[in-house]
Amino acid sequence: MPLPTGLSRDEKSGIFHLRIGVPEDIRPYWPKLPNGKMAVDAYRRSLQTRDRPHAISKTLELLADYQQRFAALRVRHRPQFTQLTPKLASYLEDQIKHSLLHGDDIRRVVGRVLDSVPMDLAAELPEGLDNAERLQLWAKVVKKLQADGQYGLTIGFLNSLLQSIGLPPVIWTQEPVALARLGRGCAHSY
Repeated sequence: MPLPTGLSRDEKSGIFHLRIGVPEDIRPYWPKLPNGKMAVDAYRRSLQTRDRPHAISKTLELLADYQQRFAALRVRHRPQFTQLTPKLASYLEDQIKHSLLHGDDIRRVVGRVLDSVPMDLAAELPEGLDNAERLQLWAKVVKKLQADGQYGLTIGFLNSLLQSIGLPPVIWTQEPVALARLGRGCAHSY
């Protein structure tokens, strides 16, 4: 069985030593060295044993402990909200167009509406509409809501796009211009 990563044996003394590096993504949050520099090693010590099985067992315990510490730091320092950059806004705009065009293609070819298109306005929609008419009516409702400054459906759609790429939501109240522009893209693509 090969030695775990970071475990080595001193050639002369036969004593095992362990080095666990601090991952780069959490290095800024790891305690600094006494000289003020960022730490590269989380653990670098002798295990004070020549016994290979004991060294491997101790190493695995320490690796598990430090992986938990690293994971906790990642969670603690993960942004709770996404900062909307021009590049991200452009990406979202492209994704809106792509998603809506894809939905339109499926509606035309297959004759059904994608599940991601909100069709939960049944109480407001008259009976006997086909999917295309329901979709157009939904777009009118979205346009009216947005004209009144109500972006709930748009925000839900945008946050689901962000979630699909692993990002937390944007604080949309701080991005009213971008929200309005992206909302127009959602409503006017039908």
